[in-house]
Amino acid sequence: LFEAYTPSRFTLDVPLDLRVLCFAALLCIGAGILVGLAPALQARRVNVLEALGAGIVGARHARGRLRHWIVVPQIGLSLLLLLVAGVHVRGLMSIEMSDLGYRPDGAIVLHTSRWDPRDEQHVRLLRMTAEQRRLAREEDARQVRTFQQAVITRVGEIPTVSSFALASFVPQEIQFGELKQVLIKDAPPDAPTAGASASVVSSGFFDVMGIQVLQGRTFDDRDSLFAPKVALVSEQLARRIAPTGTPIGRFIAHPQNPPLVWVEIVGVVNDIESVLGDDIERPRIYLPQSQQWMGFAPWLIVRGAGDQARLVRDLKAAVVGADAFAEVTSVRTTDQIVDEILFPRRLGTAILAVSGLIGLALASIGLYGVVSYSVAERVREIGIRTTLGADRRDIAILILKEGARVAAAGSLGGLVLAVIALVTTAKLIRNLPSGDALTFVVVPIVLAAVVLLACYLPARRAARVDPARILRGL
Repeated sequence: LFEAYTPSRFTLDVPLDLRVLCFAALLCIGAGILVGLAPALQARRVNVLEALGAGIVGARHARGRLRHWIVVPQIGLSLLLLLVAGVHVRGLMSIEMSDLGYRPDGAIVLHTSRWDPRDEQHVRLLRMTAEQRRLAREEDARQVRTFQQAVITRVGEIPTVSSFALASFVPQEIQFGELKQVLIKDAPPDAPTAGASASVVSSGFFDVMGIQVLQGRTFDDRDSLFAPKVALVSEQLARRIAPTGTPIGRFIAHPQNPPLVWVEIVGVVNDIESVLGDDIERPRIYLPQSQQWMGFAPWLIVRGAGDQARLVRDLKAAVVGADAFAEVTSVRTTDQIVDEILFPRRLGTAILAVSGLIGLALASIGLYGVVSYSVAERVREIGIRTTLGADRRDIAILILKEGARVAAAGSLGGLVLAVIALVTTAKLIRNLPSGDALTFVVVPIVLAAVVLLACYLPARRAARVDPARILRGL
């Protein structure tokens, strides 16, 4: 199951290991011997005369209470696991259902590259004069631009492609990073500073990703290499550049790659969020790929119809055919990227949930066994109570009260431990939830219902004891 539901990026070689199996088997056998040894040693210390007299009733009752309270840690730990898992499941559901500001699924993402068949770039540059290095850089930049334009042309000719774009990043993989200060032309001295990350995208990027243009326009054929430089900004950055008006027409510079170039803002697009839902602001500047002297955008994002395997073959052929030294280094869908990002969170939540359910099952079985044994020991007491006027309801309530006290004690401890665990994990790992009111209400109710059901079955059997048969056997 682990291998079947693990993304290929995280796949580990986990074959069955004979040593592990033998160790687990010996551990189980040893635990069984230890658990059986305790009552066996206890039975050796029974006083025969006391056992034949009435004093054994009180002794049995005391040991019965002890057996009941042994189940308390099981209930507490199972509630702890179920609460933490429930909070994380709810948090994960909230993340997966949140609006990211773009379409996170249904696209194919190819990573493209173009390798130089000559010596390594830095080695070549060391052997050149200053003029030769300048000419070499210009030639490399021209080849990159030619390659990317050829990719755009060839992919656009594939009939099953509905939309596509080249980009320097994939929105699903955005992470919090250092924001470079954005320079605003003609800004007043007391204007607030703004920071942003810059991305290079082709004109179809906002269409293929489903990002909305809120103001102005997107990139088009007017934005050629030698045309006036333009940019689009995200909504967060737009508010910082023009808190009370529109940023359209303002000039900004992003000193990520010198020399400093002033670009005109021609549009505003909606913000995009991380798949992990960390609520961290990520102001962004979008620069047109067609205006970059050497702004390589290695990601090819495509949406299309028909057979996906055939579409991938056509896309690979388009990239490889665009340049003799081009290659596709990876092919993934946006769904796979999201699965890879959320896999650690999903795996941890699944382990907690399964462990909690197993713990609840073990606690219920243990409590059922303890209560059943207690009923068997107290059958004479139950018969006497029935003879003195107790009805079946009274007997059932008597047995259920013991189970309820055990469940309440275990639940209280589990609640305290769950709060501590959630607060601790929320401090250690960003984006982990620290609580959820609905989970803290529903999970204890479900656990209480399961535990009381485990007590109800022997309680119902105790209520059906025939006092006449018990008294005849005294």
